Amino acid sequence: MQKANQDKHRVRIQVHHYVPVIGLLVFGVAASCVIFWLVYNWEQTNHRSEFESRANAYTNAVES
Repeated sequence: MQKANQDKHRVRIQVHHYVPVIGLLVFGVAASCVIFWLVYNWEQTNHRSEFESRANAYTNAVES
């Protein structure tokens, strides 16, 4: 009898309630990765152009 009462009061977790949460989590992680990649490439491009600009300035100064 005790076992029957425990089974009656057991809460069933329905997976379809978690689909939006999991979807939002996956979307958030993917969006974060894409934004990181874009900003990283942008920063690399800026650093490279700044370095080349300074290197050209120093080269011109040494040559003259």
